[in-house]
Amino acid sequence: SLLAIRRQVVEDIRSMGDQGRPAAGIDPALVRDFQECLERILPAEFLHHRPRGELCHKKRYLQALSVRMERARHNPGKDALKNKRMTSIMANVTRLATLSCHSSECEQAISQYQKMAEEFRVSVFAPELKTSVPVSEKRLKKLWQQIQDLCHRVE
Repeated sequence: SLLAIRRQVVEDIRSMGDQGRPAAGIDPALVRDFQECLERILPAEFLHHRPRGELCHKKRYLQALSVRMERARHNPGKDALKNKRMTSIMANVTRLATLSCHSSECEQAISQYQKMAEEFRVSVFAPELKTSVPVSEKRLKKLWQQIQDLCHRVE
């Protein structure tokens, strides 16, 4: 079922990309954002590598992306406003790749932040799918501060 959902999301993104002409009202940057989300959630080569996180959550994340894409087609302005809430969180996710972890606590906090960022995306774009853990911008900021303390500490 995970592969079927991924395949459908890929087709939906391609369809939106085909419509990505300015006359169709779909911003090509939005289509790229959807592609990046898909690759972060479940890359094409995920069967060759052990996926991070639980697969049951990946399925829900893909479903949330699908819901977001459908809603963005009908109201791209509202999607853009919701996406602004994700900007700093996703910038932090990108920064996580630059951290060199030297402790299990740091690695655990990074893994938790990545999961919570995806859960927050679900809560923003598809709240009806529910999150697996309580998540908010405030909780993410607090966890980010913990990561800063744990992973930048000089040992």
